[in-house]
Amino acid sequence: MADFPGVTSILVNVALTTASVFNVTVSRGALTIFTIGVLESVALNAGDGYGPIEIAVSPNDYINFQVETDSIINRLVVYGKKS
Repeated sequence: MADFPGVTSILVNVALTTASVFNVTVSRGALTIFTIGVLESVALNAGDGYGPIEIAVSPNDYINFQVETDSIINRLVVYGKKS
């Protein structure tokens, strides 16, 4: 997030092509700070849009988005939010 000064959280909107759990991992360098299973790690329905999901971040964070099955992220929109 170093490229986005002043951003203290991100807003994520996502849609998947098939049902799957959607995870967001926040890391600093090689250290994983936390992983969030969106909707308490319940599988998102195929084709449905979810969000905005707000996640707190720090300036040196790296954000990784992933699914737990052979799904495809159909739509992913991420906004930076300043406090």
